[in-house]
Amino acid sequence: MSVLAAAVTDPNTTVLNGALILALPIAVAAGLVSFFSPCVLPLVPGYLSYVTGISGTDLADARRGRMVAGASLFVLGFTAVFVSTGALFGYFGQTLQDHQETLTRVLGGLMILMGFFFMGLMPWITQREFRFHKRPAAGLAGAPVLGALFGIGWAPCTGPTLGSRHDAVVHRGERGARGRTDRRVLPRPRRALRARRDGVPAGARCVRLGQEALRLGDAHRRTDDDRDRHPARHGDLERHHSGHAGLDGQLHGGDLSSMSKTETTDETAAAAAAAEHDEQEFGEAGAQLSTAPRERAVPGSFGGVMQPGAAGRIAWAWRETTGWVRWFWRQLTSMRVALILLFLLSLGAIPGSLVPQTGVDETKVEEFRTAHETLAPVYDDLGLFNVYSSVWFSAIYILLFVSLIGCIVPRTWQFVGQLRSRPPGAPGRLTRLPAYTTWRTETDPEQVREAALAMLGRRRFRSHAVGDAVAAEKGYLREAGNLIFHIALIVMLVSFATGQLFKSEGGKLIVEGGGFANTLTQYDDFKSGSLFDRDHDLAPFSFTLDKFVGTYERTGPQRGTPRTYEAHVTYAEGADGAEKKTRIEVNRPLEVDGSKVYLIGHGYAPVVTVRDGRGREVFSGAVPLLPMDSNVTSSGAIKVMDGYRDKDGKKDQLGFQAFFVPTFAGAGKGTMLSQYPGLDFPVLALNAFHGSLGVDAGLPQNVYQLDKRKMKAFKDAQGADLKQRLLPGETMKLPDGAGSITFEKDVKEWATFQISQQPGNVPALVGAVAAIAGLAGSLFIQRRRVWVRAVRGEDGVTVVEMAGLGRSESSKLPEELADLAATLNSQAPTAPDPAEPVEGVRA
Repeated sequence: MSVLAAAVTDPNTTVLNGALILALPIAVAAGLVSFFSPCVLPLVPGYLSYVTGISGTDLADARRGRMVAGASLFVLGFTAVFVSTGALFGYFGQTLQDHQETLTRVLGGLMILMGFFFMGLMPWITQREFRFHKRPAAGLAGAPVLGALFGIGWAPCTGPTLGSRHDAVVHRGERGARGRTDRRVLPRPRRALRARRDGVPAGARCVRLGQEALRLGDAHRRTDDDRDRHPARHGDLERHHSGHAGLDGQLHGGDLSSMSKTETTDETAAAAAAAEHDEQEFGEAGAQLSTAPRERAVPGSFGGVMQPGAAGRIAWAWRETTGWVRWFWRQLTSMRVALILLFLLSLGAIPGSLVPQTGVDETKVEEFRTAHETLAPVYDDLGLFNVYSSVWFSAIYILLFVSLIGCIVPRTWQFVGQLRSRPPGAPGRLTRLPAYTTWRTETDPEQVREAALAMLGRRRFRSHAVGDAVAAEKGYLREAGNLIFHIALIVMLVSFATGQLFKSEGGKLIVEGGGFANTLTQYDDFKSGSLFDRDHDLAPFSFTLDKFVGTYERTGPQRGTPRTYEAHVTYAEGADGAEKKTRIEVNRPLEVDGSKVYLIGHGYAPVVTVRDGRGREVFSGAVPLLPMDSNVTSSGAIKVMDGYRDKDGKKDQLGFQAFFVPTFAGAGKGTMLSQYPGLDFPVLALNAFHGSLGVDAGLPQNVYQLDKRKMKAFKDAQGADLKQRLLPGETMKLPDGAGSITFEKDVKEWATFQISQQPGNVPALVGAVAAIAGLAGSLFIQRRRVWVRAVRGEDGVTVVEMAGLGRSESSKLPEELADLAATLNSQAPTAPDPAEPVEGVRA
């Protein structure tokens, strides 16, 4: 009982590791499930007829032995495939597990290639056919080969049992290598033994599949014998088998000529002709549900036949040239190429995010050049330091722009034509449509059609009467949304291009009390588009930073988090404009004449005074220092370039390395780092140097860094470099009467502003909103058509048929049709069924 309970609770383990007497019935049951799967059972009659070489009319004269022999050989063929795969999976289970990561990556790459394949990006594969045109011979000789091909080709369709079993034996291979914890006293099984063990359930599974195939083959023979006694009863069965045989022949690329020896050939041809007629009619009903252009093949020669003589050659060359130009234009304006270009544009933007850009930060570009002397010239040649203005990126951008315009214009005209046209008439057979309903009513057909027109009109369908039916259509906003989305993309592309060409952007650091006038010389840094006129396009305005206010969280886990950043300014428009006061906050810029002034940074500027050895003041003012962390620990340089003389009266230059903390932790309590961004305990630390600052060479340098290559440090009494921490009001004396520097009792605050002009921002925003709205419409609105047919039947009762067709499959279409049918049925109620005569009662 314990063994049986284990088999019930964990059949997979039983098949792999349990008693063989229990593993075999479970595998047989799996084979039975696979046989009755929808992918296997309908194909059995066709395969049996093929492998035995016997058609439906030959079965009456056939012996049972030939049928059983053909089926047995067929079973032997696919049994060999399934058993060998099971054994191989068991044998190589550990190997597959060891290389699982590599296999996952390889298969992931194949999945990506398949994605490109289905997108149509690999036409050299999608436009080619790979097929084996050699078919096994019909009859007993080809039965094992066809069985093996069945096992290979239809293995994915034999149900989840085969795949789950192979997965299980793979993991068993891993367990076999590691050893099971509950059977440590037993020796580890060898690979060969595991392979044979894993092949046994697969064989049992095939036995069950083969048993059912043999039974069905014998039943097929007995059914044929019985058909002679009951021909009318078995006519449908024969047509059913013939239909499955024809389907199997189409799937495997063969004509299966041995199956077409009966009179069903004429019936099949007639059915095919009727199906072709229905398909054509159905296609007309579903035509123009989309504005997507049709694919056109490339002719072998656009020029056609070349006529003799010079005129013929010129005409041929003209036709060839114009043909290739038209073909190139059609390819460029196809949606596939537009998607490819959009993908390339996204790929091209990746280097712009990873590689430093000249237009964003020239300092980082120079640092990259210094650190990568070999790679930098290659990047220069490829334009990777200036991606968005490079030739190749501009080419992709322009081609995408042209492709979208060329794709949208014809689709727009086609959509306008659809709006002006009427929905097509009803197909001849509404029963073929995906959503269909019908009922009988005593209401006249004309009244039913009038009620249907009124009902569909109230539901905002575009409807009209066509013959004995009413045709209606709804959901044009889907195509409108699709076109709006692509037009919005063009608007955004134009806006971005306009913004890049006519933009201007610059930064300015202003200390409290300082001002700014919008002229080119006032900027700390400035960049503009190629079409921006720096002499005339700068808006005339100015402003002064009156006060900066910053507040921070005092307590709790959010201590030090900024709460408010406000820059109180006084500004004036034009040269003689009236002064106005306002407040600039984060994400709330000042807008003046098309320019926006953003608040982007904040810091402290200690006020210092420098005197020479004679006590004469040579420098006094606030020195902005750059923050290093969130608590505004700051660093910078104080440079005294002119006016200073040493004790001997010689001209010299002074430099101080400065570190500032707004809230000092206290002496002996760690390094020079601030504990809070507010001015609670300000301390200024200085290192003093003298010599040449390097500014006389005329080369630009960073004002926040001290170039000490030509400078010497002042020494204290012990011979060490002179350094000192100063509180507000304290002074550091320079040795040998060289002067002094005083940290005044005043610390000003500074703010950095970004002044920018982006003329394409508003259109880009409108385009983005329109693109989202259009995309939502194209995704959530379904374009569908509804037909209502009302005709009088032979008994005088009106037959009402309703059917619907959508551009894409959706469960909402049947629901909507049911709602419409219920509304129309309330106006044209169902007629009562005619009374059926009672048996044994005469009229």
